[in-house]
This record gives sequence, structure tokens and C-alpha cells, in this order.
Amino acid sequence: MKFWQSIAFAETDQLHAICALAEELGFEGVALAEHLVTPQTIDSVYPYSPDGKVWWDPTTHWFDNFVLAAVFAPVALELVEQR
Repeated sequence: MKFWQSIAFAETDQLHAICALAEELGFEGVALAEHLVTPQTIDSVYPYSPDGKVWWDPTTHWFDNFVLAAVFAPVALELVEQR
């Protein structure tokens, strides 16, 4: 079985440590969020919460995945980035 570590909502200053530890612990890779745009209001029902609303703040900052790959490269040589 292969395990992946999600880094969604991680703080910027934690990224190196999370990736290094994930690699040290034998994780297969890291899963990245890919929300380029989130509307400020969402009228449709979100199926994964009891009240039907998204649970994150619509103004949440999402990392650019290409930049993250460059950030991870020096500290996590064996991890696979989610494709």
C-alpha cells in the first residue's frame, strides 16, 4: 500500500519540513491542491459537508504547483508529486 501526504492548507514555512519528513517516513508522495480560482460565493450544494457549504474560506491562498515542485526538489528527492 502506498501512502501520500496532503499539503493542502499547510503554512508556507512548514513546506520543507513536511516534505522532508514525508520522505523520511516512507510516503510515496505529496498531494497538492489545484484550485486556481474559487468563487467568492458558491450557490450549488457542496456534497462533502453537512450544511452543503464549502468549509474553507473562499479567499484561501492556493500554492502554484509548479512553484511547489521547485520548493520540494532540494529536500525530497524520492517523493512523487501527484499527477
